[in-house]
Amino acid sequence: MRFVNWIAGLAAMALLASPLPVAADEMGGDDVQEQLYMMQQRLKKMEDQLASTNRQLTDAQGRLSAGGGEPNNKLLSFLNSLEFEGWVSASYFYNFRDTSNRDKPGFNTTGDPTGGFSAAPVFLGYPFKQETQSFQLDQVWFAVEKPTTEASRAGFRLDMTWGRTGEILSGRSTDFAAGTGQDFNLYQGYIQYKAPIGEGVNFKMGKFGTVIGAETVRAVDNFNITRGIVFGAFQPITHVGLMADTTFAESYSAGLGVVSETRGLANDTPISNPALLWTFGWQGDTVNASFNGTWGNSTGGQGEETAGGNKEYILDFIVGWNPSDKFSGYINADYINTENTNKPGRFVGGTSGQYSGYGIAAAGRYAVNEKLGVAGRVEWADINADIFGEGTDDLKIWGLTGTVDYLLTSNLQVRAELRYDNASASDGSLENIFRRSGTGTRGVVGSGQELRKDDQFTGGVEVIYSF
Repeated sequence: MRFVNWIAGLAAMALLASPLPVAADEMGGDDVQEQLYMMQQRLKKMEDQLASTNRQLTDAQGRLSAGGGEPNNKLLSFLNSLEFEGWVSASYFYNFRDTSNRDKPGFNTTGDPTGGFSAAPVFLGYPFKQETQSFQLDQVWFAVEKPTTEASRAGFRLDMTWGRTGEILSGRSTDFAAGTGQDFNLYQGYIQYKAPIGEGVNFKMGKFGTVIGAETVRAVDNFNITRGIVFGAFQPITHVGLMADTTFAESYSAGLGVVSETRGLANDTPISNPALLWTFGWQGDTVNASFNGTWGNSTGGQGEETAGGNKEYILDFIVGWNPSDKFSGYINADYINTENTNKPGRFVGGTSGQYSGYGIAAAGRYAVNEKLGVAGRVEWADINADIFGEGTDDLKIWGLTGTVDYLLTSNLQVRAELRYDNASASDGSLENIFRRSGTGTRGVVGSGQELRKDDQFTGGVEVIYSF
């Protein structure tokens, strides 16, 4: 009891500072006895006061240790149970093949109908890099979570993002064009509960990120600055619904959920036919693997708002390899099949019909030292769909990406990236889908876009401050 000892010390100092009785040889015996009696009474009174203070402090500390039921203690306990994370990221990208400052790199063309080009793939290119030859505020991200434990089984999580990513994810535009949404987007918001079943079953209900794919929307989770072709062509972003997951036999995990649709965003048209979402994983010492997927209604989906009422399934396989603290890598393969009589789920402008495809991506990062790292990604995809509304039924795409990252401080990271993409249609109906500086449409003189290249070369830099 440091506080009690401190009080006792003050009392002792007060006692020492009090007037001392005069010497016995300077007063009579009766006076000496009277002074001693007065001193005994004073000491007894001080001992009683110290004992009373000690009891009060002991009771107070007991209440604090037990929670006390006081509002300030409850608030402090709640705040101490929360976990926070966040970052701010900004970037600049340059298209070496198109120096005309178009608004979207990669396959994300504007789809200007005046040039005879009705539309373009939405997420095939660089989903969250909506500008070239220009600076961009990508993400202002803030997350807070009350995790679940055996001692406290209820919790929640919120992930909020501002900037271009938030604008794209919150927009209702079918091509996710810049300027159509709001700066803010609630990427995740769910309540979670850890049920005392087996090793613990975690339930979450609300809006949450997908279990499909190796890359995510979150900038800090990826090896590279840009998301890859496999991410853009086949994988969902978020789901709204209920999901349960658990671990068992030490190395295995499994999860099953019911969600609003296979690839829908929260802003899409509500539906009444849900979809299934699942994940099954294995974790070894240096190798891990998972099989994930979804099956159900394909209404909406990313880049599609009109209800089609047809079914879609996505199969996702991930194998990760972490042989040391310096290297981490993965292989991610996907297959998608959509029976959508309205439009291909992620694309706009295409005619009615089935959309299917498959792709594979391999990526890894090597830590040269504590500050410097190098990463690479190679990927290939084959998509069967009338993506552009021009009779395309077999679009083959491959790409290479190289990224270097460096920690300027413990919180500030700088990344630089070079990326090459190549695409063509095997039936000859679509040979060139990339922009080139100038005017015209597919090399034909006239207004609109000039798309006369089958490849593209871009470079960019990104800075991330994490807190």
